[in-house]
Amino acid sequence: MVMGLSGYSSSVVVIVAIGIIFFPSIALGTEHVVGDHHGWATGFDYNIWAAQKVFQVGDTLVFRYEVGQHNVYKVNASAYQNCTVPSNHSEALKSGNDVIVLASPGQKWYLCGVGQHCTTGQRLAISVVPRTISSPPTPASDPPAPAPASSPVQHLLHHFGRSVTTKKLFRRGFHY
Repeated sequence: MVMGLSGYSSSVVVIVAIGIIFFPSIALGTEHVVGDHHGWATGFDYNIWAAQKVFQVGDTLVFRYEVGQHNVYKVNASAYQNCTVPSNHSEALKSGNDVIVLASPGQKWYLCGVGQHCTTGQRLAISVVPRTISSPPTPASDPPAPAPASSPVQHLLHHFGRSVTTKKLFRRGFHY
């Protein structure tokens, strides 16, 4: 049996509205260009750079460099500490615009396997935390942002009443 639009409850409408509002903030992570405008190069302190960032699941790391001058290896803690390049050189990323999705929480380590680049500091260690819906806390020096008068869901419920159905929304001109 096929249900008409009037068969949907207000709960479904609210859930869909919440999904539409929050899905982009959950699904889209932050793109971190490693080294910012310096890119992936020698002579840059990636520890200081990483200490100023929050890396969350779903974020991406982008390693930008001149092709042939550098590469990127994802390694374990021991290889990172000892600047050990993996013996399987096919694991190297070497496009000059390497994108790595941070798919799970935990410690992650990366290094350049060209010459002595790693021993001179071209390596990166980060800690990835689970994705949160809220944004990171603002510094204490910034005044708190004013609270919104009402959320879009509260607005819908106020405007259409608690017994909202999809049919009523479309009949009243709500098209999303």
